[in-house]
Amino acid sequence: MMLLRDYVMDIDREMISFSFSLLEEVDEKIQKKILFYENQVTTYVQNKISIFITSLNLSSSMKIVCKSEVTSLIRSRLKAIMARYCLFRSC
Repeated sequence: MMLLRDYVMDIDREMISFSFSLLEEVDEKIQKKILFYENQVTTYVQNKISIFITSLNLSSSMKIVCKSEVTSLIRSRLKAIMARYCLFRSC
């Protein structure tokens, strides 16, 4: 029987796992009113992604690619989460 680890590289699994845990964390912080501005959410997510990418033991060029991949994984789901709540927009 083939498992996910047989098809996906370790770094890919890390990125997917990080993406989903970050989305859950953001959803929880919005529910608890810790984050309530759209720009707070996007800044928080960008900072968390940067910290995660920096922690990876990869070359600079691979880190750029990974950052782009994680951002694209998160973007659509993050928009859906923010649409669920009435977040303030800052000017």
